[in-house]
This record gives sequence, structure tokens and C-alpha cells, in this order.
Amino acid sequence: MAVHKHCYTSLGLTNKAAAAGGIHIILTGSYKYAPASLVAPLDYTSMIWAFLLGYWLFGEVPTIYIFVGGAIVAASGIFVIWRERQLGLRRIREAAGPSNVT
Repeated sequence: MAVHKHCYTSLGLTNKAAAAGGIHIILTGSYKYAPASLVAPLDYTSMIWAFLLGYWLFGEVPTIYIFVGGAIVAASGIFVIWRERQLGLRRIREAAGPSNVT
């Protein structure tokens, strides 16, 4: 009984999908154990990996629209992280109360 090459292709795609799903679950679960400001930048590396693997595996050359869209998504995420950090620092200062400097 011969095995068709389509079976190997299907098996390879299934393995890749399972690995990607597992990695996504692990990354999502990491938000329980670390602050979002630490974990979120690691989430953006998935865009870089998608560019690289798409080029390497499929010969897909990203267009300028891909890079512009990725930059917009990354910049907005970085801005939200920065803003939340600033708000958190302000809340800490307000909770500490006025300083006792005379």
C-alpha cells in the first residue's frame, strides 16, 4: 500500500497547526503570570515570525501594505502599553499622598 504525498502534506500542515495552537495557548496563559507590559511585546514578535516563515516556506514577499499595517498595529500596542504604564505610575503617586517635603 503506497502512501500518497498528499498524506504527508496534510500531516505536516496538521502538525504545524497543532504547534501554532499550542504556542498561542501558552502565550495567552502567560498573561496570568506576568504583567501585560512584559508579555505583550513578545506577542508582537509573532508578526515578525509570520513574515519570515511566509517568505521561507511559501516564497511570499510582503508588500508595503503588510509592513505599514504591521507598523500601525505594533505602534498602537506600544502606545497602549506606555499609556497604561504612565497611568499606573500616576495611581501609585496619588495613593502615596503628598510628599512631606518642607
